[in-house]
Amino acid sequence: MTVHSFDPAPIAKAVLPAIRDLLLDEVRRHVAAEHKAQADAVDVEIDTACREVARAADRLAQARFSGAAEGSAHRALVKAAMALGQTMRKHGRMPKGE
Repeated sequence: MTVHSFDPAPIAKAVLPAIRDLLLDEVRRHVAAEHKAQADAVDVEIDTACREVARAADRLAQARFSGAAEGSAHRALVKAAMALGQTMRKHGRMPKGE
């Protein structure tokens, strides 16, 4: 029985480019998924602020037609609109000049 010598260096050298490409693809996918998750969180925060403005606008409309205290509803709408603006600026989504 003869013993064959085995040198893994040529095999490793041949496989290295393929492994490198696979690893880089996986890292790119991970980075893209992380970026999407951050973008989704920003959209949720902006959407929440938009809903608060809509609720405050509804309360103001109801106050106008029901004869309730309109002042507090108006202040709530202004506060919600300012919070939405602040959220939009924070995430760079506010149109230029606003």
